Amino acid sequence: MIRNRKIKKILEITLFQIFSWINKIIPKEEKKVLLYCNMEFRDNIRYLCDYLIEKEYNKEYQIVLSAKGECPSYSSNVKCISNAKAILCFFRAGHVIYSFGKLPIYPSKKQIVIQTWHGTPFKGFDETMKKNGGKKDYYTYVLASSEFIRPIVAKLFSCQEGSVAICGQPRTDVMFETRNQYHLGVKGHKIILWTPTFRQSKVLGYNDTEGKGTLVPLFDIIQLTELEQQLSDLDIALIIKLHPSQDLDDYQDVKFKHIRLLTHDQFRKENYDLYRLLPQTDALITDYSSIFFDYMLLNKPIAFTMNDYDDYSSHRGFAVDDPLSLMAGHKIKNYDDFICFIKDVSYGNDPYREQRQEINRKINFYQDAKNRERALELAGIKHV
Repeated sequence: MIRNRKIKKILEITLFQIFSWINKIIPKEEKKVLLYCNMEFRDNIRYLCDYLIEKEYNKEYQIVLSAKGECPSYSSNVKCISNAKAILCFFRAGHVIYSFGKLPIYPSKKQIVIQTWHGTPFKGFDETMKKNGGKKDYYTYVLASSEFIRPIVAKLFSCQEGSVAICGQPRTDVMFETRNQYHLGVKGHKIILWTPTFRQSKVLGYNDTEGKGTLVPLFDIIQLTELEQQLSDLDIALIIKLHPSQDLDDYQDVKFKHIRLLTHDQFRKENYDLYRLLPQTDALITDYSSIFFDYMLLNKPIAFTMNDYDDYSSHRGFAVDDPLSLMAGHKIKNYDDFICFIKDVSYGNDPYREQRQEINRKINFYQDAKNRERALELAGIKHV
């Protein structure tokens, strides 16, 4: 993955313009599918790939995986290649599906290119997307979860609204599956999952707020120790799933009985799957991550840490005009607000239930486990 944005821009308007012309004249293989991700192989692209193998599409199609780092091992007719080699595969693939990133090559009329992305837009666009400008129809279709989200997605990807297809996130399908529950290594009769949004990332060059901040909002390590006692009194388990791009240089892992801090690497080592974990939880705490749109499908309590809302708004900002109207849940601005929420969860109080259901209907047009099927149908991948 090329990190220098200036170099990426130069390549996009020079070399990849040539690649787009080449792509128009090279014949396509109808039975070749390219699944591309310029980060590790995860999220929507991984769930789609698992589904393709589970349903034995690979008996009819050659499936090519391209990601940063290693790809998972699958059965026959599944191949793993680097992002650089993916360009050559793109020229021949009849079907291309993205999750993170893209190849800035315009599709041929004889191929279908789908952008699934990795979440319904809620946070503001990063600097790269803000500077895109103009219409760049690199996709046959980009997925959006509802008509309300359609124009936001079109703006995000600088594409025509006609190229935006209504389809939920493929990753949410597994939330409806019945599987064995994970052993999480913490005590509590109810489980709250906390997924803080990162503020600074060396990898991506983000700085979404003015200050450096702490590992999680509201708490430093000492304050987490105080929170541990409150959770013990209420018999609540708190799982803190840190963002994959979170910087951890100034922190060391600590262990509690009712709190578990999980880095992305630790999460993978335990073989946890986030979207299979969500149904096991009783409530979600987040801030500005669009995971709360997905979690609404489970109809469980949600809380939002908002101690830096004004700061965040003036820096990264939001993709929607009125973000507060969509945040159906407790607003946590301080320690007391946090305790109020976990007490409500412990006692079974859910004051935002009706508002949450209303927002869910607005954001998630489809509320079933068939988003993978719809995405593959849009991509023209058919199972005989």
